Parts: sequence; structure tokens; C-alpha cells
Amino acid sequence: MAAEVQISGTERRFNWRIFPFPIWDFPVGAETATDNQGRFSARLKVTDETATLHARKDGYLAAEQVDTAGTNIVIGRLKKTTAHKPAEFTTRCKLSSECLVTTTETDAQGRAIQVTKNVCQ
Repeated sequence: MAAEVQISGTERRFNWRIFPFPIWDFPVGAETATDNQGRFSARLKVTDETATLHARKDGYLAAEQVDTAGTNIVIGRLKKTTAHKPAEFTTRCKLSSECLVTTTETDAQGRAIQVTKNVCQ
């Protein structure tokens, strides 16, 4: 029998009255847990077509990934070891530290700027 994994969801919300930037990750549904076969169903109330799903289980790194509602979703997990940083999590079974890539780009005024992107989503 598989031990259950805790699943929750958030959605990036905007406050257009103040400025058009995301200002918080808003909880969008009740937490749920996987069944004995590792399956779950979650009813999420999202304003967009996607939500960020979070999976937690003792002994594993927390998993986080963006997925489209209504699809079959697989959330892979990696076992936690002493080599992992305390805040490390995974995205599509890759360490978060491997997902963030910073490059130097040129803005519209010709200035060099540092841009960090999540290449795992």
C-alpha cells in the first residue's frame, strides 16, 4: 500500500487596480491526498487555465509544477538526502536549483540586465 502524498494548489493572482504584476500565490482549492495507488483528484477554483500543484511527503523533496486543469497529471518526487538544501524542491523531477537559469540580456534602452527564467516549466 502506497503512503499518501499531500496535494494542494495555488494560482498566481494579479491586482490590476494597483499594478499589473503578480502579487501573491492564491490558494485555489481544498487540499487532498493520494489514494493507495498514488492517484488524486482535486477540484481547483482557478481564474486561468493553469495552477501550480504542490506535493509533499515525508522523506521526499517537496514537488511543485504548473499544469493545466482537466489533464492527467504526474508529479514525480525525489528522495530527500542530507546533500539537499533545506528549501530545495523539485519541478518535473528536477531540482529547483537546476531550473533557474540567469542570463544577461539587453533591454529596450540598450542596457544589459540580468534575467532569471525557470526552464523547467
